[in-house]
Amino acid sequence: MKIYLDDIRNPIVSDTDWVVIRTVDEFRDVVDENWNDIEVISLDHDMGEMQRFGGDGYDALLHLEHRVMNNGWPVIPVIQIHTSNPVGAQRMLMGASRISNRCYRV
Repeated sequence: MKIYLDDIRNPIVSDTDWVVIRTVDEFRDVVDENWNDIEVISLDHDMGEMQRFGGDGYDALLHLEHRVMNNGWPVIPVIQIHTSNPVGAQRMLMGASRISNRCYRV
Protein backbone atom coordinates (compact mmCIF):
# COMPACT_ATOMS: atom_id res chain seq x y z
CA MET A 1 0.00 0.00 0.00
CA LYS A 2 1.15 3.54 -0.81
CA ILE A 3 -0.22 6.43 1.25
CA TYR A 4 -0.19 10.06 0.05
CA LEU A 5 -1.12 12.67 2.69
CA ASP A 6 -1.88 16.12 1.27
CA ASP A 7 -4.75 18.55 1.68
CA ILE A 8 -4.74 19.65 -1.99
CA ARG A 9 -2.26 17.85 -4.25
CA ASN A 10 -2.38 14.40 -5.78
CA PRO A 11 0.61 12.18 -6.56
CA ILE A 12 2.49 13.30 -9.69
CA VAL A 13 2.86 9.80 -11.04
CA SER A 14 -0.20 8.22 -12.59
CA ASP A 15 0.18 5.21 -10.35
CA THR A 16 -3.25 4.07 -9.17
CA ASP A 17 -1.77 2.27 -6.17
CA TRP A 18 -1.72 5.47 -4.09
CA VAL A 19 -4.32 5.98 -1.40
CA VAL A 20 -4.81 9.77 -1.24
CA ILE A 21 -5.64 11.05 2.23
CA ARG A 22 -6.66 14.64 3.01
CA THR A 23 -6.52 14.80 6.84
CA VAL A 24 -4.22 13.54 9.57
CA ASP A 25 -7.19 11.97 11.38
CA GLU A 26 -7.94 9.87 8.30
CA PHE A 27 -4.22 9.11 7.96
CA ARG A 28 -4.13 7.69 11.50
CA ASP A 29 -7.13 5.45 10.76
CA VAL A 30 -5.68 4.13 7.48
CA VAL A 31 -2.27 3.52 9.04
CA ASP A 32 -3.76 1.69 12.02
CA GLU A 33 -5.95 -0.51 9.80
CA ASN A 34 -3.15 -1.34 7.32
CA TRP A 35 -0.03 -1.28 9.51
CA ASN A 36 1.57 -4.39 8.04
CA ASP A 37 0.80 -3.57 4.40
CA ILE A 38 2.31 -0.09 4.03
CA GLU A 39 5.19 0.16 1.55
CA VAL A 40 5.48 3.90 0.90
CA ILE A 41 4.26 7.01 2.73
CA SER A 42 4.49 10.47 1.14
CA LEU A 43 3.71 13.38 3.45
CA ASP A 44 2.94 17.07 3.11
CA HIS A 45 3.65 19.32 6.10
CA ASP A 46 1.15 22.17 5.79
CA MET A 47 -2.40 20.86 5.75
CA GLY A 48 -4.17 24.22 5.29
CA GLU A 49 -7.82 24.20 6.33
CA MET A 50 -7.61 20.45 6.90
CA GLN A 51 -5.15 20.98 9.77
CA ARG A 52 -8.10 21.27 12.15
CA PHE A 53 -8.72 17.57 11.47
CA GLY A 54 -5.74 16.13 13.32
CA GLY A 55 -2.88 18.56 12.76
CA ASP A 56 -0.11 18.77 10.17
CA GLY A 57 2.22 16.28 8.49
CA TYR A 58 4.55 16.33 11.47
CA ASP A 59 1.66 15.13 13.66
CA ALA A 60 1.25 12.24 11.20
CA LEU A 61 4.92 11.37 11.71
CA LEU A 62 4.50 11.49 15.47
CA HIS A 63 1.69 8.96 15.13
CA LEU A 64 3.98 6.68 13.12
CA GLU A 65 6.74 7.07 15.70
CA HIS A 66 4.36 6.21 18.52
CA ARG A 67 3.20 3.07 16.68
CA VAL A 68 6.78 2.00 15.98
CA MET A 69 7.73 2.41 19.64
CA ASN A 70 4.77 0.31 20.75
CA ASN A 71 4.42 -2.23 17.94
CA GLY A 72 7.59 -2.27 15.84
CA TRP A 73 7.16 -2.43 12.08
CA PRO A 74 7.54 -5.70 10.19
CA VAL A 75 8.51 -3.98 6.93
CA ILE A 76 10.08 -0.55 7.07
CA PRO A 77 8.31 1.61 4.46
CA VAL A 78 9.85 4.36 2.41
CA ILE A 79 8.90 7.72 3.95
CA GLN A 80 8.92 10.63 1.49
CA ILE A 81 8.39 14.30 2.29
CA HIS A 82 6.83 16.39 -0.49
CA THR A 83 6.16 19.69 1.28
CA SER A 84 7.16 23.12 -0.05
CA ASN A 85 7.77 24.33 3.52
CA PRO A 86 11.57 24.09 4.06
CA VAL A 87 11.41 24.38 7.85
CA GLY A 88 8.61 21.81 8.04
CA ALA A 89 10.53 19.53 5.68
CA GLN A 90 13.64 19.58 7.92
CA ARG A 91 11.57 18.82 10.99
CA MET A 92 9.81 15.97 9.21
CA LEU A 93 13.06 14.52 7.84
CA MET A 94 14.41 14.35 11.38
CA GLY A 95 11.21 12.58 12.46
CA ALA A 96 11.46 10.11 9.60
CA SER A 97 15.06 9.40 10.59
CA ARG A 98 14.01 8.69 14.18
CA ILE A 99 11.39 6.24 12.91
CA SER A 100 13.94 4.43 10.73
CA ASN A 101 16.33 4.17 13.67
CA ARG A 102 13.65 2.66 15.92
CA CYS A 103 12.14 0.21 13.47
CA TYR A 104 12.73 -3.46 13.84
CA ARG A 105 11.33 -6.57 12.28
CA VAL A 106 8.73 -8.39 14.34
